[in-house]
Amino acid sequence: MQTLYADILFLINFTMDFLTLFVTASILHRKPSLSRLCISSAIGGIYGVAAVFMQGILIINIFINLAVSYLMCLIVFPKRTLPCYALFYGTGCLLGGAMTAFFTFMNGVNTDSTESAPLPGKIPLGWMAVSAAVIGVAAIAGGRMTRKKQSLRPCRLAVLSHNGSFVFDAMTDTGNLLTDPMSGKPVILLERKALISLLPSALVPIFENADPNALQDADPTLITSVRLIPSTSVGGDKLLFAYLPKKITVENAEVSALIAMGDENGYGEYAALVPEILIN
Repeated sequence: MQTLYADILFLINFTMDFLTLFVTASILHRKPSLSRLCISSAIGGIYGVAAVFMQGILIINIFINLAVSYLMCLIVFPKRTLPCYALFYGTGCLLGGAMTAFFTFMNGVNTDSTESAPLPGKIPLGWMAVSAAVIGVAAIAGGRMTRKKQSLRPCRLAVLSHNGSFVFDAMTDTGNLLTDPMSGKPVILLERKALISLLPSALVPIFENADPNALQDADPTLITSVRLIPSTSVGGDKLLFAYLPKKITVENAEVSALIAMGDENGYGEYAALVPEILIN
């Protein structure tokens, strides 16, 4: 008969749940409090011990498992819980598979050949902590690399302005979180010369000089298409002049957004940075 140590089982489940929640939060760029992570992981650890003694209909046990997992995600991710819940389950499956493979390998190294099942209780806690940390770091790095790769995918930006129609090669950017404080519209950053080309001639000097006072003497019919966007960067706080064209499409889908002046030389081979929210 195999002896089950509830404290070791709780610790293993607590550690894996904490790691899974932490990795999920890192991939989603969330920053939950340590107390929420610990409370949620403790619930998962207690359930992990209780599940060993649970007897009953399989479908009911599955429902309880799903409910406990959702409660854990609700504690750590109170907003937009369902998407986090799905990622939490996927991350848990990946980490669980990796840890099972590690346990199997360690048991093959530390036990005789008559034992075929991995016994986590025989793995030193130090080895378990190191392996969990390595797997967690790898998962976080992989998630961030995948997210970064996805965030850099190219797209086609078409603009119908007061000065004609224009098409630009752009790329999505998860880091572009600029919005108009009045309307909440996302802001596309367009390289300087490209933005100047689509502006009505009367607005060109205003954008080039970035002088809010010049708006007082501008054509009233054009003023409605100009917005001032507060921006914070490593260079400090500043106001960006943004333009509201007649129509903007991203990947052939019309979007509601503004266009502000970006870098002088663009963004590599691309002329604009499009907020990722506009293509989701």
